[in-house]
This record gives sequence, C-alpha cells and structure tokens, in this order.
Amino acid sequence: MAAFFRMAFALLLSFLMMVSNSIGTTLVNDVPAPKTVQELSEIDDLFDVYPMSKELYVVRAGNLTAEEQFAAIALQGLVAKTEVKIVFDNGSGGINTAMKKLEEKGYTLLRTDADGAQWNYESLLARFADEMEQKGYVLYTSKDDVNQLNMATNYAAVYGYLPVPQALEEVAVRHGFVCMEDLTAEKCGFAFQLDFYLNHKDAFKDNVLIHQNNTAQGLRDLAIQQGIFVMYTLEEDVLGKACRANVLREMQPATAVLGWGQYEIKFVADITSMGHYVIPADHCLNNSILSSFTFDVGSFNEPVESIELDPTKHYVVLLYSDGDNAQWVQGGYREFFTWKSYNIDVPVTWTFPPMMTDFSCANTQSVLDMKGDDCLVCGPSGAGYTRMSEMYGEGLAAFSDVTAAAMLQNGMTTLTILDNIYENGMQEKAFLNKLEYYARYENINGALLQLDGERYAAGKGQVWFINDKPFVSVRQSLWYPGGEGSEVPKEWIEEQADLVNAREADIHSINGYSVVNIHPWTVNTENLAYFVSLLDDGVEVITGDELIAALDAYIPHLNASPDA
Repeated sequence: MAAFFRMAFALLLSFLMMVSNSIGTTLVNDVPAPKTVQELSEIDDLFDVYPMSKELYVVRAGNLTAEEQFAAIALQGLVAKTEVKIVFDNGSGGINTAMKKLEEKGYTLLRTDADGAQWNYESLLARFADEMEQKGYVLYTSKDDVNQLNMATNYAAVYGYLPVPQALEEVAVRHGFVCMEDLTAEKCGFAFQLDFYLNHKDAFKDNVLIHQNNTAQGLRDLAIQQGIFVMYTLEEDVLGKACRANVLREMQPATAVLGWGQYEIKFVADITSMGHYVIPADHCLNNSILSSFTFDVGSFNEPVESIELDPTKHYVVLLYSDGDNAQWVQGGYREFFTWKSYNIDVPVTWTFPPMMTDFSCANTQSVLDMKGDDCLVCGPSGAGYTRMSEMYGEGLAAFSDVTAAAMLQNGMTTLTILDNIYENGMQEKAFLNKLEYYARYENINGALLQLDGERYAAGKGQVWFINDKPFVSVRQSLWYPGGEGSEVPKEWIEEQADLVNAREADIHSINGYSVVNIHPWTVNTENLAYFVSLLDDGVEVITGDELIAALDAYIPHLNASPDA
C-alpha cells in the first residue's frame, strides 16, 4: 500500500514537472558565465576505472543459449566489481578490434579452459564461484520478463548477488550459490522499482541511468560493476514514465541516459525536457572492461590555425551523420571503415560521440588510426543526443558544461546540433539564445546545425553568428526520399551533384559555402563515392572545422542566408 501511495504521489509530481517544463521552454534565461578550464576538468566522469587482470577469459556468445548469454553478462559485471576478467565475444567487428587492442597492450586472452575446451556458462561460473565475495543469487523468471531482469541487475549492483534465471538455478546451486532474493513471485512493477531505487539511491551513481529493454543484452555488466540503476518503460506507459521521471529527478542535472527508447523523438524529447541527455548504447557490450581499459588516445583533430581559400571555388562540407553513437562505433562503425577503404582523397566530416573515450578508448583509437584528413565533429547534439529546444535553465547550462568539457578533453572544436525549430513552435530568438550556452566557451568555435523539416536541411544554409562565432545550417541533404532500403538511382545522385556544381564561388558571403548532410540509411558509401566523383573543378570539399574557420575569417559576422 505504501508503494501505491508513493507512486500516486510520483504521478502528481511528474504532471507538475511536465507543466513546469512546458512553461520553462518559453522562458529566456540569462546565460551563465562559462566554467574555467579547471572547473571543466573536475566534471565527473561517467564511469569509474576498475583494476584489470592481465589474463582475460573470453566466452563466445555462440557457445551459450540465449538465457545463458544474459546470465554470463551479469556474471561478467559481478566479477568486474573486484577485477575485470571476462570478455563477452559476439563476433562483431567492434569486439574483435577491442580484443586486438587488448592483446597489443599486453593482455592475454584465454579462450579455452585447462582442458582446451571453449568456455561455456557453467565452466565460467565454476571458474569464478570461489572468488565471489559472497555466493548469493537473486532469482528471476527469464530474460523475457524485462522488469524482473532489470531488477535482478539492480540487486546485483547493490548487494553483489548473482542474477540467475529459473532455467539456470540448478547450475548456480550446484556450484554452491544460495538464493538470497526471489523475484519470481513479484511482478516488479514500477511502484516496486521506484521504491527500491529510493531506498537504495546512495548505492547508485547519480549522473548515469541505464534505460534498456530485454531485446538488448549489453550494458548490464556495466550497470552491475559501476552501480547504475537500470529500468525500461514504454513511452505510452504513464506509470513507467512517472517512475523514470522521479528517478531522474533524484540525479544531477545533465545525467547521461544510456540505452534507447521505444520512439526516438518522444523518448529523447522527454529525457531532454528534464535537463538530461541520451547516449544510444543499448547494444554496447563489454563496457565493464572497455571503460577501464584506458589510455591516452590523443586529440581527435588537429586545430585549424588559419585557412586560405581560392576565390574561384565553391566550398562544401560532406557531413556524415547517423550511426554516430556509442553502440554504432563500438559495434564496428562499418560506414566509416568502408569509406576509408576506398582511399578517396576527399575529406569527410563525421559526427562522433565525444564520450567514446569513456566508453572505449580501444574503439576510439581504431577510428583515429584510420582518420587521415577526415574530421570528427562533436555530436549530435553535444555530449549526447538532445533536443535543445526542449531543454532550459539549469539542465541546459549543465549539459553545455558537460559538452564543453568532453570537447576540450578530446580536442574537438566544432559542434553539431540536431533539432526542430520550425515545426514545434519554437521562436528563432529563443533558439539563438540557447546557442549562447555553447558559444560562451572558448574551446567551441562554432557549430553545424541539422534542422528538421526537410531531412536536416530546413535551415537552407543560413548562418547565425552567436558570440561572434558561426553556427551554420545544412544547405542540402543527401537523403533519398524513397526511404531506407530503396535502391538510389544514379539520376538522383547526379541531380544532387548538379545542385552543388551550379552554386557560385564567393568566399566573402554565405553563398560560397554548402554543408551537405549524408544520410547513411538511404545513401550508402558507394552512392557517396559516385556523388563525389561528379563534383567539378569549381567545387572543393573541406572539413567542418575548416568551414567554421573560413566563415569566421572571410564573411561578415552577420546573420545571413544563401540567395538560393
């Protein structure tokens, strides 16, 4: 009954918060002074670093049943609370890259036991059973019950209990484990989850939440190791969203929500409206290892000190965006490496998550090793995915602080911002005021704006100068209207190239520059290569960093739109 009244009160609070948020988005706040470099360096990292064993045990996903895979990942996280020792190998390119980096750094990967057999769930459990601080387990029905699965993960994070599904209980008992908590009789609804969180919140990190359905395996090892609360709710579930809102209300402004939701726009807008941000990461794996396998990867980009332009050229940025999140980079970053294999001497600007050094230095380094003259720009839309138009006040200030800190750490100077200012009633003045939160930082030189309404090209190339820094919108989008999976006709690509070739050369006005967004779900790397081959001698491709430097150096610092 107490849990029922707690949830009823939570619903009331959530409703009041939503009303407050809707009012807050219309207010123009005074932009605070920027934090110092020292203050930025003191912003909490997402994850704590744990000691790593020089010998790492590799368990292949193919050797396990679906139920065993979830259980093995939980075991991986539980062992990693003391010392990182287990690698979960699903065969992806990203995992293979990470394992190669581990071996290069002197770690030994043990793929078989003493008898030469590949590790399975039971042999792995037998290997680590006696190393557990206490051999208790929390029982849940199966991986198919997302609430029980997530709550078993939360019990493991707080108490160190091994999460065990009913199908594997006999295995756990056989190896000396004792049931400490049985969730199978519990529905583990949102009142139960909120009550557990509020009673144990001091045991959880207050700047990270994991939002993960049972359709994804990853992140639960990280949750158990780091002490991160895990939950999942559908966007139409009022009780679930109330629970999520109340958990987030207990956390710091600009909390990172790792994972994904049911509907992209609704989920991100809801998280953003509370002053937090999303890092799509629910298919990440091995972050209990990769977040502790740290080394200096160096700066993502070389600074553009100055730039000289040819007045006879029209200058273009090829902005490759989507698949620009932690799970995509960790999963293999296929489009990037495919494009680099073409050896085309044209720089591409890739939106890239600045928090990747927190998630995986190994996968970050693999990208930097191949980057060449390409450019990595931050976002969208900063430290993680937000809809800035839904963010305000303390949350916006904190998020821009976290963004500035991440960019400073990684040597990024150009930001990308994805938002919708033309279809949701947001006034341009309020949007520009919010851009000042980013422009106040010296290490942020400007931004590329992907504005919804016309496949990221609703801004039509307009540039705004905020604190004397250029914020320039996408002018053209290579986003085939036929949709994902459609075969893109060469005629359409030729039409798009003709539009660029017809633009004037004028380095002293915004007419002379174009940001062209590349949408990889409809335009693949082969299509992009054909597009690039069609650009004539009057067009030169530069990076996003170079564009910001060019606009700063060559055009009047006035808000302007291209003539056409």
